[in-house]
Amino acid sequence: TLQEMYREWPMFGSMLDLISLVLARADPALVELYESQLVDPSLWAFGDRLRSELQETIDVVLQITQREGLMDHEPLERELLAVRSSFTDPVNVLQAVLMKRAQADEAEAVQEALKVTVQ
Repeated sequence: TLQEMYREWPMFGSMLDLISLVLARADPALVELYESQLVDPSLWAFGDRLRSELQETIDVVLQITQREGLMDHEPLERELLAVRSSFTDPVNVLQAVLMKRAQADEAEAVQEALKVTVQ
């Protein structure tokens, strides 16, 4: 089974652990914010589908690894990711709002503020 492969095949186990890290870094709520600010509403269903598929993938990885959370096997990495997110999330929210304003308004102040968030 895939669970046995995860436990007994080092290469397969390492691959799933790396996939867990990538999935843990995904932030569907932040993507949904960008989508609500910048994407035509006619495309929102596509975003919903992608977020649903992301959750299905997470569920499968957790089932194979037999863990409750994606980073349960790496508590230090989990903590580092949480600390990183506490700094990057506010910047990402600001970027989404500024990008929407930049689309509607070519004011130099908005453009400059957006440039500051990507540096």
